[in-house]
Amino acid sequence: DGKGIMPSRHVGIALDTAGMGLWRWDARANAIHLDVRACVIHGLLPNSAAHIAMEEFLALIHVDDRASIREAWNDSSPGEFRELEYRRVFSDGSTRWISCSGTFLVGKGNVQSAALGSCFDITEDKYLSMQLMQSQKLEAVGQLTAGIAHNFNNILSAILPNLQMARRHVSADGEKFLRNANLAAERATDLVAELMVVAGRKEGQARQSLDLYEVCERVTRICRTTFGGWIQLNIEFEQECPLVLGNESQLEQVLLNLLLNARDAFEAASISCPHIDIELSSQSSPESGSQAVLRVIDNGPGMSESTLARVFEPFFTTKGAGTGLGLATAYAIISDHGGTISCWSKPDRGTRFDILLPAHEGEIVAPAPVLRSSFVGGQERILVVDDDNLVRRVTTEALREAGYEVIEASGGSQAIEVHRDMSIDLVVLDMVMPELTGDQVLQALRLEKPGTRVLIFSGFANFKAEKLDRVGLLQKPAGVNDLLQAVRREIDRDLIN
Repeated sequence: DGKGIMPSRHVGIALDTAGMGLWRWDARANAIHLDVRACVIHGLLPNSAAHIAMEEFLALIHVDDRASIREAWNDSSPGEFRELEYRRVFSDGSTRWISCSGTFLVGKGNVQSAALGSCFDITEDKYLSMQLMQSQKLEAVGQLTAGIAHNFNNILSAILPNLQMARRHVSADGEKFLRNANLAAERATDLVAELMVVAGRKEGQARQSLDLYEVCERVTRICRTTFGGWIQLNIEFEQECPLVLGNESQLEQVLLNLLLNARDAFEAASISCPHIDIELSSQSSPESGSQAVLRVIDNGPGMSESTLARVFEPFFTTKGAGTGLGLATAYAIISDHGGTISCWSKPDRGTRFDILLPAHEGEIVAPAPVLRSSFVGGQERILVVDDDNLVRRVTTEALREAGYEVIEASGGSQAIEVHRDMSIDLVVLDMVMPELTGDQVLQALRLEKPGTRVLIFSGFANFKAEKLDRVGLLQKPAGVNDLLQAVRREIDRDLIN
């Protein structure tokens, strides 16, 4: 009967309800006795509950936890209460976390004679705790990243336009050096864009009803070409897979990052017949409602548990080169879309990413054509408001070269005063300033003159610009042509519409 650890029927019902298993250790036989629930928790048949040698029991424990459990057990004193946690790897490769606690009993001669205790399967709690820690870590890194990206944005906002304007005034020999510098600055701009996504500061992105199959097919077609055909790419999908509400380019970026990550793993491990399966399906539950499910499965080298635990961590990479932002960016984008992304991987058994996105009952609408004025210069009066002298100066010079009359303001109070006393055709406004924020300046300008046209020129787009009348949005950093097009578009908005 398990040496006295079998509970009465009513107590047994209570223990089953609580999910608690009972165990007893016999010091003389050095054996563990488990009740039925403890057997189930450890993946053993109930009829094996009578007797398990201590070494046999330790063999059930994950190899990385085995030494610490043996040491804790041997170092326990008579009468001491111990709480231990360890992992149990099952025959199907799955891993469960188990919490074991108990008291060591004192026998003759004040030595250990036995131990009694309980055990629980704490896998779900452990994973929730790990997800919370991961979320807190990402939030902390995001705050740090946001500050770095903001300063980096301002630096690039001064570098890019200056390089582009300088190229107009140098010889052909000098122009190639400026062109190389401009290409490097554009690569840095792409990196900042990734940092902004990780930091959770890429709000205001347009979203629409999307068919995930079309997104997957488009990215897969590109990858089949760029991978050179040595990786087999397959797509399997349900005909009734629901639409999702999302930003098309961002979701394409997520899938592209996953496929590139798999390709790099194939190359590093020299996989002979690499293949990636992309599966699209749907699922529904009372808790989450209807969801679209996107899975990316590869037969690559897989990952160790330590690598898997950090797979979405910003700046973490196992590659000799790379920023470590690819999967962190994917995690941030999916989270921002109200979905979840998780990863399963085992060494030599491949990797699987599972993405769940809320279903959307809208209709796919063809995007409206982007209307641009072919004339990017003008003679209108523009007020440029930015506390960064370098950014304000190069923005002003670019606009003046295009023929505009430009007035500068280094802060919100000065901008409000100038706007009150003069007729302004367009305000180019930074959002992050020390004295008054861009939101406060915008509110004050509209209070004085409700029809004021405004172009938000900022690295942080933490508001829905499309919901504000006569407000455009240009993301920092931007080149001269993008700046001139955005300015002309906002000035001519009524004419275009």
